[in-house]
Amino acid sequence: MRRDSKVNPFEAKRLARKKYAERQIDKWWKWSWEVRNKVKFKELVEIQDKYGIKTE
Repeated sequence: MRRDSKVNPFEAKRLARKKYAERQIDKWWKWSWEVRNKVKFKELVEIQDKYGIKTE
């Protein structure tokens, strides 16, 4: 099998980065809830900006 036989490797990488960012935010969310029993919106926005995720 040739190296470049995948359909679109750039799209796969983009999707992998997006899923990684979602997992990191989810991990932080669970940690914050367990330790502090609250989630600070300001910190959530900072983490979303760090990983380049926008929510409306």
